Amino acid sequence: GIKKEITIGNVPIGEYDIVYENDDATDACRELRYYIRQTGKDYLDVIASKEAGDNRITLVIDSNLEAGKKEITITEGQVRIAASDKASLLKGTYLFVNTYLGWMFAGEEREQISGMSNVIRIPENVQITQPWIAEREAIITLWNVNFSRGFYLNGDVSLENNVMDFSEAQLYEYVKMLKHCGYTGIQVTEMCSA
Repeated sequence: GIKKEITIGNVPIGEYDIVYENDDATDACRELRYYIRQTGKDYLDVIASKEAGDNRITLVIDSNLEAGKKEITITEGQVRIAASDKASLLKGTYLFVNTYLGWMFAGEEREQISGMSNVIRIPENVQITQPWIAEREAIITLWNVNFSRGFYLNGDVSLENNVMDFSEAQLYEYVKMLKHCGYTGIQVTEMCSA
């Protein structure tokens, strides 16, 4: 449902402008404005960078980026979504909406707002960093966790962490949490003997 409050740092998102540096970014800007409006009822202006105020969500097509690449940075409350071309910028916009505005599957037919919280707080500083481990994967088990090694049933084990029983929304939030913890992928173990 609709969120009561959305902030970037301590600043309400309603005090922001959506800014484009090149005309090719305007479609992605309008799409971002739509999702912000659907999330919290705030209607942000889409304007050229020279007309913008101090609080900005800037969308940029940056030809210096590698083809298909997209980057999201937030520095002192100023958001920048950059990509190498129009299609990648739109994907970067959906990534921002999914990661920070509480949506699931933005840009797809099955898109929906996550119901986990009524307040959304976007951090005021999120920098692109090179991880010390380029690929870091969590391991997920698909067997019942109370059935140890396939032959011993342990009645004291909680089944709340059994991913096979998660709803689509719970799975989405779980994967989002893993991403925030620095994981780049997931390994699945199908059976306890594996």
